[in-house]
Amino acid sequence: MCNLYDIGPGPERAEGWIAEAIRALGELSRTTGLRKTDPGLVVTAELRPRVMRWGFHRSFNPAINNARAEKLVDGMCSEAFRERRCLIPLACFYEWSGPKGRKQTHRLGPPRPGWLWAAGIWEDHPEHGPCYSMVTTAANQAVAAIHDRMPALIATPEDFLSAADPPAPPAVPLAIEDCANPLTRGRPEQGELF
Repeated sequence: MCNLYDIGPGPERAEGWIAEAIRALGELSRTTGLRKTDPGLVVTAELRPRVMRWGFHRSFNPAINNARAEKLVDGMCSEAFRERRCLIPLACFYEWSGPKGRKQTHRLGPPRPGWLWAAGIWEDHPEHGPCYSMVTTAANQAVAAIHDRMPALIATPEDFLSAADPPAPPAVPLAIEDCANPLTRGRPEQGELF
């Protein structure tokens, strides 16, 4: 499941609410290497960009950063799915494969520069303010060799915001490449984290 992603600069050419989302990037302290509890950018159902904390806070888990699509209708996130959907812009997300201590990092992103759109849900927390969780689904054929789950990527963002059903495994094209672990770049004292 997605535990690390980059937003990046966004598409070079954009209009309307996507252009507003690109302008809102200035409110973030960083747009690469986002991890749970970091502030990230989302676009709410009203097509309004907002900065929120990544991860729902619960007594049993301080940062639930992924919500399973198959549990959105009846699970603990059902109210957020019914009433507070959002879109999460991704320049890429990262997954790992292989044995512990020798894991290979994979960068998954769009085939051309720009953004992918992941399905999300959000809520207001009394202590942490607005928080979002990324919806995940079963991996599509391209990702299944790396991981069994992936972000629920949306081909037509506006459709997700009004759809009755949770998103299915996405048919959105992805470019997948092996890369250095972005969590250890420039911080060798931390060693391998996965």
